[in-house]
Amino acid sequence: MKDPIITAIDTSVLLVILRKEPGWELWMETLADAAKDGPLVICPVVAEEISIYFERPYRSLDLFAALGIQIDDFDPMVFQTAYHNAIRDRRTDLLPYKLVTTHSFFQANRLALETNIAPDHFHGPAIILYRKNAATTAKPKIAKP
Repeated sequence: MKDPIITAIDTSVLLVILRKEPGWELWMETLADAAKDGPLVICPVVAEEISIYFERPYRSLDLFAALGIQIDDFDPMVFQTAYHNAIRDRRTDLLPYKLVTTHSFFQANRLALETNIAPDHFHGPAIILYRKNAATTAKPKIAKP
């Protein structure tokens, strides 16, 4: 039996789905495929960022449950590494972003994100699910940077 592949999900993907932006159905398919490999997780930062889109923030938990997403608490090393990187880069304003990506690096095998950044410029987990251009209707790709 193979070890499960944990997929962390970025806020960007959930916003595409929540807002029903172009390609949201493709993300739903991609996440369903990823769930066959193992758990879908979000970190507390993503959970909080999504909760503001609901009149009652706890209703975001219904969305996560419907998508089969678990909220994964931070390993202490995530805080230390993300904070260190934000301070090193002199960009503490990027701490939430650093927490999300560091969580995926330490606690998941891949990260699903909606981005215009080429995967070879992203320093994170070994496998990234991404769509390079949100205007396209192409299914998200699996890339190995």
